[in-house]
Amino acid sequence: SETGFRADGDRGKTRRPFHHGKGRCKKNEEFRIEKEAEVEIFLRMARTQAAAPDLEAWEKCLREAVLAAGARVLERLLEEISCGRRDEAVMCVCGARMQSRGVREKELRTILGPLTLRRAMFQCPDCGATGLPGDVALDAVNTSFSPGLRRMMSRAGGNSTFKEAAEDLKIYAGVAVGAKDVERTAEATGAAMERWARAERDKLLADNEWKPVKKD
Repeated sequence: SETGFRADGDRGKTRRPFHHGKGRCKKNEEFRIEKEAEVEIFLRMARTQAAAPDLEAWEKCLREAVLAAGARVLERLLEEISCGRRDEAVMCVCGARMQSRGVREKELRTILGPLTLRRAMFQCPDCGATGLPGDVALDAVNTSFSPGLRRMMSRAGGNSTFKEAAEDLKIYAGVAVGAKDVERTAEATGAAMERWARAERDKLLADNEWKPVKKD
């Protein structure tokens, strides 16, 4: 199970998402060089078409390039969070200390585009449960869609048919998802909202129950 560990203290203080030093500076320099090279490639292409400019095509091309660059930045940031050195032990729900079992990868689709999410996996030596604290921290447990993309999919799916929602996401946001993906995500979001509302209602009823009525 991906949730076989205690997540208390898992956010923030139990990991070091940002590492300073030569390694980080090298990554920043590599990304800067890569970004400048992409800009030069686009400018050379655009200049060859300056006599008959196609602004719409340029807009689409630039949007795709910017989103792809953003996805690469996000991928590096998430790796530092989900694979970074942890200051505290990861504890299983059974009480045992979980042991590191290497890194696992999965594709995560975001509003910037698809990226590879690398995260550390832990396993309990007593009960065998596994845990991926990075997935919990990023709200990406048992899903290949980021929280931001899930919100967009749910909203689009609630305003039209799932097929139309998938088409709108492609046109307006440049995100390619299937109608079935939109349907499953919208239904899961709706079910989660119903569970939350039910829990809040039950809590309210429990708080109001058995309270003595003061008489004047």
